[in-house]
Amino acid sequence: MSLEQNKSKIETGVLSASQLALAINGFTGGDPRAQEALSAALSGARPLAGFPMGGDLAFRSLDLLAESLRQAEQIVEVDWAVGYEDAALALKTLFSRRNIQWSDDIAKRLDACAPRMQRGDGVGFVYVLITEHARAAGFEILCLDNGGDQYWFFLAPIDVAGRWRNVSIGEGVYIESPEWQFTEQFKDLGIIQRYLEHPSDAVKRPPSAS
Repeated sequence: MSLEQNKSKIETGVLSASQLALAINGFTGGDPRAQEALSAALSGARPLAGFPMGGDLAFRSLDLLAESLRQAEQIVEVDWAVGYEDAALALKTLFSRRNIQWSDDIAKRLDACAPRMQRGDGVGFVYVLITEHARAAGFEILCLDNGGDQYWFFLAPIDVAGRWRNVSIGEGVYIESPEWQFTEQFKDLGIIQRYLEHPSDAVKRPPSAS
Protein backbone atom coordinates (compact mmCIF):
# COMPACT_ATOMS: atom_id res chain seq x y z
CA MET A 1 0.00 0.00 0.00
CA SER A 2 1.38 3.42 -0.97
CA LEU A 3 1.82 6.25 1.52
CA GLU A 4 -1.11 8.15 -0.02
CA GLN A 5 -3.37 5.07 0.08
CA ASN A 6 -2.46 4.44 3.71
CA LYS A 7 -3.09 8.08 4.59
CA SER A 8 -6.48 7.94 2.88
CA LYS A 9 -7.39 4.79 4.81
CA ILE A 10 -6.51 6.46 8.11
CA GLU A 11 -8.58 9.53 7.24
CA THR A 12 -11.79 7.60 6.66
CA GLY A 13 -11.87 5.98 10.09
CA VAL A 14 -14.61 6.53 12.68
CA LEU A 15 -13.73 5.91 16.33
CA SER A 16 -15.04 2.81 18.04
CA ALA A 17 -16.93 3.00 21.33
CA SER A 18 -13.82 1.92 23.25
CA GLN A 19 -11.68 4.51 21.49
CA LEU A 20 -14.23 7.23 22.24
CA ALA A 21 -14.23 6.23 25.90
CA LEU A 22 -10.43 6.27 25.97
CA ALA A 23 -10.37 9.77 24.48
CA ILE A 24 -13.03 11.18 26.79
CA ASN A 25 -11.47 9.66 29.91
CA GLY A 26 -8.09 11.09 28.92
CA PHE A 27 -9.36 14.54 27.99
CA THR A 28 -11.51 15.01 31.10
CA GLY A 29 -9.54 13.05 33.66
CA GLY A 30 -12.37 10.54 33.98
CA ASP A 31 -15.14 13.08 34.62
CA PRO A 32 -18.26 10.95 35.32
CA ARG A 33 -20.50 13.50 33.56
CA ALA A 34 -18.59 12.96 30.32
CA GLN A 35 -18.60 9.19 30.74
CA GLU A 36 -22.35 9.13 31.40
CA ALA A 37 -23.04 11.41 28.43
CA LEU A 38 -21.04 9.19 26.11
CA SER A 39 -22.75 6.02 27.33
CA ALA A 40 -26.18 7.61 26.96
CA ALA A 41 -25.45 8.89 23.46
CA LEU A 42 -24.03 5.56 22.31
CA SER A 43 -27.09 3.72 23.62
CA GLY A 44 -29.46 6.19 22.01
CA ALA A 45 -30.87 7.25 25.37
CA ARG A 46 -29.76 10.86 24.86
CA PRO A 47 -29.96 12.65 21.49
CA LEU A 48 -26.87 14.51 20.35
CA ALA A 49 -28.40 17.92 20.92
CA GLY A 50 -25.36 19.90 21.98
CA PHE A 51 -23.48 20.17 18.69
CA PRO A 52 -25.73 18.64 16.01
CA MET A 53 -24.06 18.01 12.67
CA GLY A 54 -26.98 16.40 10.84
CA GLY A 55 -26.18 12.76 11.56
CA ASP A 56 -23.56 12.41 8.81
CA LEU A 57 -21.40 9.37 9.57
CA ALA A 58 -18.26 11.45 8.97
CA PHE A 59 -19.27 13.60 11.96
CA ARG A 60 -20.47 10.80 14.25
CA SER A 61 -17.31 10.65 16.37
CA LEU A 62 -17.11 14.44 16.39
CA ASP A 63 -20.68 14.67 17.71
CA LEU A 64 -20.05 12.11 20.43
CA LEU A 65 -16.83 13.72 21.63
CA ALA A 66 -18.32 17.22 21.60
CA GLU A 67 -21.48 16.19 23.45
CA SER A 68 -19.50 14.34 26.12
CA LEU A 69 -17.17 17.29 26.65
CA ARG A 70 -20.12 19.68 26.71
CA GLN A 71 -21.87 17.71 29.46
CA ALA A 72 -18.67 17.93 31.51
CA GLU A 73 -18.41 21.69 30.78
CA GLN A 74 -15.02 21.11 29.17
CA ILE A 75 -15.52 22.61 25.70
CA VAL A 76 -16.23 26.12 24.41
CA GLU A 77 -17.48 27.14 20.99
CA VAL A 78 -15.90 30.31 19.59
CA ASP A 79 -16.85 31.84 16.26
CA TRP A 80 -13.86 32.67 14.05
CA ALA A 81 -14.89 36.33 13.69
CA VAL A 82 -15.54 37.32 17.32
CA GLY A 83 -13.52 40.11 18.87
CA TYR A 84 -10.65 39.36 21.18
CA GLU A 85 -12.66 40.30 24.27
CA ASP A 86 -15.29 37.62 23.58
CA ALA A 87 -12.67 35.05 22.62
CA ALA A 88 -10.75 35.76 25.82
CA LEU A 89 -13.91 35.44 27.93
CA ALA A 90 -14.71 32.02 26.47
CA LEU A 91 -11.21 30.66 26.92
CA LYS A 92 -10.89 32.19 30.38
CA THR A 93 -13.99 30.18 31.32
CA LEU A 94 -12.30 27.04 30.03
CA PHE A 95 -9.20 27.82 32.10
CA SER A 96 -11.24 28.44 35.25
CA ARG A 97 -12.90 25.03 34.95
CA ARG A 98 -9.44 23.46 35.13
CA ASN A 99 -8.26 25.82 37.88
CA ILE A 100 -5.67 27.40 35.60
CA GLN A 101 -4.74 30.94 36.53
CA TRP A 102 -5.53 33.61 33.95
CA SER A 103 -2.65 36.11 33.95
CA ASP A 104 -3.52 39.81 34.18
CA ASP A 105 -0.79 40.37 31.60
CA ILE A 106 -2.93 38.69 28.92
CA ALA A 107 -5.52 41.49 28.86
CA LYS A 108 -2.82 44.16 28.72
CA ARG A 109 -1.07 42.49 25.79
CA LEU A 110 -4.33 41.98 23.94
CA ASP A 111 -5.25 45.64 24.36
CA ALA A 112 -1.84 46.59 22.96
CA CYS A 113 -2.39 44.34 19.93
CA ALA A 114 -5.95 45.56 19.26
CA PRO A 115 -5.08 48.44 16.89
CA ARG A 116 -3.48 46.06 14.38
CA MET A 117 -6.09 43.29 14.55
CA GLN A 118 -8.24 42.64 11.51
CA ARG A 119 -11.59 40.82 11.54
CA GLY A 120 -10.93 37.21 12.48
CA ASP A 121 -7.59 37.92 14.18
CA GLY A 122 -8.89 38.10 17.74
CA VAL A 123 -9.20 34.37 18.38
CA GLY A 124 -5.69 33.77 17.15
CA PHE A 125 -4.13 36.47 19.31
CA VAL A 126 -5.89 35.13 22.40
CA TYR A 127 -4.94 31.54 21.63
CA VAL A 128 -1.28 32.33 21.04
CA LEU A 129 -0.97 34.41 24.21
CA ILE A 130 -2.48 31.74 26.46
CA THR A 131 -1.04 28.56 24.97
CA GLU A 132 2.14 28.64 27.07
CA HIS A 133 0.12 29.43 30.21
CA ALA A 134 -1.86 26.27 29.53
CA ARG A 135 1.31 24.24 28.99
CA ALA A 136 2.83 25.57 32.21
CA ALA A 137 -0.22 24.15 34.00
CA GLY A 138 0.20 20.79 32.25
CA PHE A 139 -2.39 21.20 29.50
CA GLU A 140 -2.58 21.76 25.76
CA ILE A 141 -5.41 23.60 24.02
CA LEU A 142 -6.86 21.32 21.37
CA CYS A 143 -9.69 21.80 18.93
CA LEU A 144 -12.31 19.55 17.36
CA ASP A 145 -12.17 20.40 13.67
CA ASN A 146 -15.83 20.55 12.68
CA GLY A 147 -15.33 21.92 9.17
CA GLY A 148 -17.35 25.03 10.03
CA ASP A 149 -16.81 28.60 11.22
CA GLN A 150 -16.44 27.80 14.90
CA TYR A 151 -13.50 26.66 16.94
CA TRP A 152 -14.44 23.98 19.47
CA PHE A 153 -11.67 24.40 22.05
CA PHE A 154 -10.95 22.07 24.94
CA LEU A 155 -8.04 21.36 27.26
CA ALA A 156 -6.24 18.05 27.47
CA PRO A 157 -3.30 16.98 29.63
CA ILE A 158 -0.12 17.35 27.57
CA ASP A 159 0.64 13.64 27.42
CA VAL A 160 -2.92 12.82 26.37
CA ALA A 161 -2.89 15.62 23.78
CA GLY A 162 0.26 14.17 22.27
CA ARG A 163 -1.46 10.83 21.68
CA TRP A 164 -4.60 12.30 20.12
CA ARG A 165 -3.32 15.34 18.22
CA ASN A 166 -3.88 14.90 14.44
CA VAL A 167 -6.02 11.80 14.86
CA SER A 168 -8.68 11.50 12.18
CA ILE A 169 -12.15 10.99 13.64
CA GLY A 170 -13.95 10.90 10.29
CA GLU A 171 -13.30 11.84 6.70
CA GLY A 172 -11.68 15.27 6.80
CA VAL A 173 -12.41 15.67 10.53
CA TYR A 174 -9.65 15.80 13.14
CA ILE A 175 -8.66 16.28 16.74
CA GLU A 176 -6.09 18.98 16.21
CA SER A 177 -3.88 21.67 17.56
CA PRO A 178 -5.20 24.80 15.85
CA GLU A 179 -1.75 26.41 15.87
CA TRP A 180 -1.37 25.95 12.10
CA GLN A 181 -4.18 28.50 11.64
CA PHE A 182 -2.45 31.18 13.72
CA THR A 183 1.01 31.41 12.16
CA GLU A 184 0.75 35.18 11.61
CA GLN A 185 -0.17 35.79 15.24
CA PHE A 186 2.75 33.67 16.45
CA LYS A 187 5.07 35.74 14.28
CA ASP A 188 3.53 39.02 15.40
CA LEU A 189 3.91 38.19 19.08
CA GLY A 190 7.35 36.58 18.73
CA ILE A 191 6.19 33.32 20.30
CA ILE A 192 7.53 29.98 19.10
CA GLN A 193 5.01 27.94 17.12
CA ARG A 194 5.15 24.22 17.88
CA TYR A 195 2.81 22.80 15.24
CA LEU A 196 2.95 24.15 11.70
CA GLU A 197 1.28 21.39 9.71
CA HIS A 198 -2.35 21.00 8.79
CA PRO A 199 -3.57 17.84 10.54
CA SER A 200 -4.13 16.14 7.19
CA ASP A 201 -0.37 16.34 6.61
CA ALA A 202 0.41 14.68 9.94
CA VAL A 203 -2.61 12.42 10.29
CA LYS A 204 -2.27 9.36 12.52
CA ARG A 205 -4.30 6.52 13.90
CA PRO A 206 -5.99 6.77 17.30
CA PRO A 207 -4.30 5.21 20.31
CA SER A 208 -5.19 1.63 21.07
CA ALA A 209 -7.95 1.16 23.59
CA SER A 210 -6.44 -2.15 24.75
